[in-house]
Amino acid sequence: MPSFAADHDLGGGTKLRFAYSRTLGRPTPGDIAQPETVTCGEDDQEAGGPECSVRRGNPGLRPRRSDNLDVGAEYYFGKQGVIGIAAFAKWIKDDIFVLRSLEQIDDTLFAVRQPMNADSSRLYGVEFQIAERDVDILGRKVDPFFNVTLLDGQMRVVGEDTGTRTVDRLMYQPDVTAAAGATVRLPEIAGAIRGTVSHRSSSLTALGAAPKDDGGRAGLTVVNAALWHKVLPHVTFKYEINNLFDDQPKFLVGNRLQYVSEIDNYGRSAFFHIVLN
Repeated sequence: MPSFAADHDLGGGTKLRFAYSRTLGRPTPGDIAQPETVTCGEDDQEAGGPECSVRRGNPGLRPRRSDNLDVGAEYYFGKQGVIGIAAFAKWIKDDIFVLRSLEQIDDTLFAVRQPMNADSSRLYGVEFQIAERDVDILGRKVDPFFNVTLLDGQMRVVGEDTGTRTVDRLMYQPDVTAAAGATVRLPEIAGAIRGTVSHRSSSLTALGAAPKDDGGRAGLTVVNAALWHKVLPHVTFKYEINNLFDDQPKFLVGNRLQYVSEIDNYGRSAFFHIVLN
């Protein structure tokens, strides 16, 4: 498929980037040839909703075709510092989504999930990032970073089950993703401490035959922390805590994804590493 990319160095650490491409994305083998599976009760992934679920493939899926445009600018400074901003757009034909419909079979309510092709989709986005090393803060050397992506999507679906419907997002597309963190060096213990936070807003994971049957995931914010120090010239101890504030993945249903159907209790996790170097 055709593609074109160009970089232009303006000098003084500033670079401009431009890219255009046309891509073809084939369905996964699982989307095409997945055998029909039925789960009920505790094993059902539709916990909190219908009594049972059915998942099946779709041998009639067409590959998705996309025209992609990316423009961006970057400014490099300091030791390894960078500030970057970029904008991108995608126009997609035959995007693949998961259709979720409800069927009553022998007095049992089933949620049926099957991949289908959308008519047309588009995605616009803006990204911003900033990072630097060896920033002097209160006498400490700190390596901070921050990035955020804002997305605006739209998908048009035409089908016997859904009718003609326009949705304000693509499958699995959050409106916002962001990450930030910093590493603070601690020379007195020959180590460092690091904290990071990541966030993504809610997303659509299945399009219902009717809007009330839409399924998705709630927003999630995860905070991680780590500390490491040398105990011998070639031995480092490292301690980590993931999901410090115990945010849990939540699965949603409804025309505005307003109802919680399931909560996964992953909890916090702690790790101790011995690193030999």
